[in-house]
Amino acid sequence: MRPATNPQNWGASMDFPVDAKVAARLFETKTGHRIDGVLYADPQAMAAMLAITGPLPIPGLERTIDSSNAVEFLTVDQFSAYPDANAANDALTELVRDLFEKLTQSTLPAPAELGSSFGPLVKSGRLRMVSLSSPDHTTSWAWSVSTTASDRLRARTSLR
Repeated sequence: MRPATNPQNWGASMDFPVDAKVAARLFETKTGHRIDGVLYADPQAMAAMLAITGPLPIPGLERTIDSSNAVEFLTVDQFSAYPDANAANDALTELVRDLFEKLTQSTLPAPAELGSSFGPLVKSGRLRMVSLSSPDHTTSWAWSVSTTASDRLRARTSLR
């Protein structure tokens, strides 16, 4: 899977906390910066994020990406939209940064709606997040929605 060359494969393993630790080490080796955690979001998870943020311009192209076209663009169109792999990689890196910047500035839906949108993505492994707070402790996040009158999000912690 060549994780140093193909970071898009980091989420392919069944043991994502281990993948996250490897990704963090590779990132630190390449950039000199230590990270606190790793987030994996596949094209369907990115489409769900775009449902919150609204459309974004696609760097280097005269078009936008939104929740309705994200999966198609990220899995098919991007490979022919740019002159070479480096241009595509640079553009997608910028797109992901723009998405997360806008997501952090957006008003989030109610917890029940977040759980409905992202819970199935977490359950199916399409959205994964690991906090690397210390070498022997990993926090994996999962969303669930209470069936009571009050909405809740829940984090599940696993010690490794």
